[in-house]
Amino acid sequence: MQAKQLSAECIQCRKTIIAEAEARFRTIFSSSPVGIVLADLDSDEILEANDAYCKIVGRSRESIVDNGWQGLTHPDDVAEGAARLDMLRQGKITEYNLLKRYLKPDDEVVWARIEVTLVNGYGSDIGPQYLVTVVDVTERKQFEEQLEKKNTELERFTYTVSHELKSPLVTINGFMGLLEQDLETGDSEKIHKDMQMITSAVRTMGRQLDNLLELSRVGRVVHPSETFSLSRLCKGVTKRMAGVVEQYQGEVNIETNMPDVYADPVRIREVIQNLVENALKFSSQVRPPKITIGAQVEDGKIVCRISDNGPGIDPRYHERVFELFDRLDARIPGTGIGLALVKRNIEVHDGEIWIESEGDGQGTVFCFTLPPT
Repeated sequence: MQAKQLSAECIQCRKTIIAEAEARFRTIFSSSPVGIVLADLDSDEILEANDAYCKIVGRSRESIVDNGWQGLTHPDDVAEGAARLDMLRQGKITEYNLLKRYLKPDDEVVWARIEVTLVNGYGSDIGPQYLVTVVDVTERKQFEEQLEKKNTELERFTYTVSHELKSPLVTINGFMGLLEQDLETGDSEKIHKDMQMITSAVRTMGRQLDNLLELSRVGRVVHPSETFSLSRLCKGVTKRMAGVVEQYQGEVNIETNMPDVYADPVRIREVIQNLVENALKFSSQVRPPKITIGAQVEDGKIVCRISDNGPGIDPRYHERVFELFDRLDARIPGTGIGLALVKRNIEVHDGEIWIESEGDGQGTVFCFTLPPT
């Protein structure tokens, strides 16, 4: 009788311990800041998912169960996940980790580091299961990608700058040799020509260095933003450029009632001036330039447009024109830095810049966005 009573007490004690352990597990499972999923190994059915996991994948528990892990995973990552799980089923491994992508219902991509561990189900009628812990690493992944992009840009920038600055140095070196020869022969006409070419190369390098310095300062040297009239600023720019406009026999029209903007007026003045100069140079190759500057509010942003009647730009080159030192027509004077500087100035205002043009003599429209007041 005493042995039976002791046995019953032990069973009750064991049940209590199991219940307490399960309660602790439930507390940890539900309150963990890390996503946790429990799934059946044979069927891949998701059995449990905590709040953190639901937040990471942007779905309810019901949706998670209905979709299964394959329905939640980026299509490009499904095959690798399935291969790892097969190795788990075959007993080749008992755990693994993986960097994978989830897809939220709105197709937003979430990068996650997952740790998968084989566990045995409780009870004789429950088969093997696997436990997945999920950590959202999207921000870190984006930072790494941005860093890699910046490193690539820096390498390209260094190579391009060294290549472009070498060109005027080669010119100077070559004409210095010719100058020495012409001085010996006393040919004043050739001496004068040699000096002109050397002076031109020095000026070209000086302009390139000045523009590169200006490009490097964008984003570091900050002028205070303020609310100002875009119409008034554009009128001021074109007034100062009157001599250049006349030189190209051009015409610049500014639309009235353009909205006010909140930005750095120094940088926006540089943007307008560079784009107008660019339009004058290229339009003059085919006809007297006609340039129109306008702006309006669209979808909560101010969209500015500077259009011309020039030769246009083939859509294949719409992105390329903003690259450093990339000039589509080497016959037209310039350093190849102006549009790169324009793009950078717009980006520091969290704006975008793009081109609308079909090429083939149909003109070009440079568009960029600015924050409203």
